[in-house]
Amino acid sequence: MKEVFINAKSYVPLMQKEEIVSYCAERCIDRVVVNTGEKFRGDTPPMYRENGQRKRRYLLGILARAYLRLDFEGCGGDRWLMSADDYDWVGGVQLINQIDRMKKQSDALRDKAYDLLADYRDLEKMMNTEINANLSIMNDVVARMSMSAASAMTPESVQELVELAEKAQKAQE
Repeated sequence: MKEVFINAKSYVPLMQKEEIVSYCAERCIDRVVVNTGEKFRGDTPPMYRENGQRKRRYLLGILARAYLRLDFEGCGGDRWLMSADDYDWVGGVQLINQIDRMKKQSDALRDKAYDLLADYRDLEKMMNTEINANLSIMNDVVARMSMSAASAMTPESVQELVELAEKAQKAQE
């Protein structure tokens, strides 16, 4: 681990972080199908939620590839997504804790450990912020209500409303 750590990067440039986070964050969101049964007409717009295990696999993949310069086969051809088996293997060696323990080494390794962990935690915060912002937009109540209303306005439902209005008008006459 010490040799890997010596060759590690302690800083990933901001724009590279932004590119990585933007790419990974949108892949950490799952669509949730809302089943309303037959209570409502038309389709209910979907809601979205964070996929925590996928986010963890991305974050460990980013730590391994972007910081520690470790190569691994990305899951499904995704260079940042670590497979569940690789995640379990890397997680089993407690990578973050090993880096944390480097703080007890020589001055150069200690400084590098502090710098790397601080930068990685900044990237992790960026990822959380991006996921939360995406979820807020995707689950916006007003937008979902608008989509629901628009999907309910099929030609058949409009025709039905016209017929109901005509019946109501004739009933008043």
